[in-house]
Amino acid sequence: MCLSTVFERRKDGPDACLLRNVANVRVEPEQIIFTDLMGARTVYTGRLYNMDLIENTITVSKDE
Repeated sequence: MCLSTVFERRKDGPDACLLRNVANVRVEPEQIIFTDLMGARTVYTGRLYNMDLIENTITVSKDE
């Protein structure tokens, strides 16, 4: 099983870690829904910036 870490891209500094152990990602028109290993859901309003499946990282950013 591959789990990912979600980072938020920041203009004013380094990317910030938002979530760990993400098992599922659902992209909807206005939001991204992350589900972790324990089944907890986190809704993020923004856009998907990058997914690196080798490094198991997902980067998101706010719409601006």
